[in-house]
Amino acid sequence: MGLYKTDSCFFTKIEVISCDETDGKQLDGYYYRIMFNDKVREIRLSHNDDWENDKWIKNYGNDFLNLIDEKERGSFFQYAKTLDEVKVYFNAINIK
Repeated sequence: MGLYKTDSCFFTKIEVISCDETDGKQLDGYYYRIMFNDKVREIRLSHNDDWENDKWIKNYGNDFLNLIDEKERGSFFQYAKTLDEVKVYFNAINIK
């Protein structure tokens, strides 16, 4: 197993506060915390997707995190870890 670290959030490009696991586990994938909308956000993602270079993330990532805040679904990243799961969730909660 490996832990993959990043200096900036894939969604917002905001500087990462920490990449250290807080629960004592080191799962394969990306784990990091950022300060977003005056709250610390914990994000855990699969390393199987190309988060850093994905066009969808660049186009919709920041809006996606704002939408999660608006809908009060801050625990989203506890169960959706791949880019496909993120896109499905975004489309589901983005219905107006």
